[in-house]
Amino acid sequence: MEIVKSILVLWLSLSFGASSPQEKKKVLILGAGVSGITAAKTLFDQGVTDFLVLEGQSYIGGRVTQASFAGMKVEMGANWIHYSDQDDNPLILLKNKNDLTATPSNYSRHIIRNDTGADATNTHLSKEWTVARYKLFKLGEARGKEDIPLRDMPATTGLKKLGWRSDTPLKKLSSWSDINFQYGVGEEEASLNNMGAAGVDTFINDQRGVWIKYSDESVEVTTAEGIIYAAEYALCTFSNGVLESKMVTFDPDLPDWKKEAIFRMRMVYYTKIFLKFPKKFWDDSKFILHVSK
Repeated sequence: MEIVKSILVLWLSLSFGASSPQEKKKVLILGAGVSGITAAKTLFDQGVTDFLVLEGQSYIGGRVTQASFAGMKVEMGANWIHYSDQDDNPLILLKNKNDLTATPSNYSRHIIRNDTGADATNTHLSKEWTVARYKLFKLGEARGKEDIPLRDMPATTGLKKLGWRSDTPLKKLSSWSDINFQYGVGEEEASLNNMGAAGVDTFINDQRGVWIKYSDESVEVTTAEGIIYAAEYALCTFSNGVLESKMVTFDPDLPDWKKEAIFRMRMVYYTKIFLKFPKKFWDDSKFILHVSK
């Protein structure tokens, strides 16, 4: 209940455009996405109730949101649970606890069609790519774990070292489906040292500005509406995309090593398109890919 009350206080303040400094809190939680809500629950469970959750959107949940489309609910944000094969994955534990329905993304269940719609799937080539992809990710994972990381190189260089060349339309499609789709760039640009690393975050295009002034004694957060919130501590749960944008200003500026870590993580943009057809005309393959000469 305290968590809900804290969030409601924020919405009322934003609605009325209050400009005077708010009552100083023990902790400010910046962002009401999954991380922010989890932080609030953790504090509450530990007996810390003097906190306030600040969120720039008109809803909580961050990227986990939905919308109405064609008479049904569609997911607008987070859709995948990565590393779902790990039993200690907290998101899997949460899914099981709430009896949520999930469908595994089986990337091997795909069909490739050419310009005429004919099946152009090459089973032998698919197996060859599966082996090359596995070796590539293992190579990148090993390089990234070095105490002094080895000099980075494009993923395409790693593939060539492993004997794979994307020199035919089908081979290009194979690497595209696993590299371009996953990392948002082609194999010529994708970082080999980041192969096998955790997935990147997604940018939330919220144009609200936030000014965060901090010191060893306190933190002050000024919103775009001019509202000032103060606390002894602050937990910043903004996504990497928000931190990389110009929506948040830190005073003093973040140290160079932290900014470098933020900017080194490339942001990937995905466009989700929802279509409704009068009847099903496709087969039961998980993914339908297209290859053209």
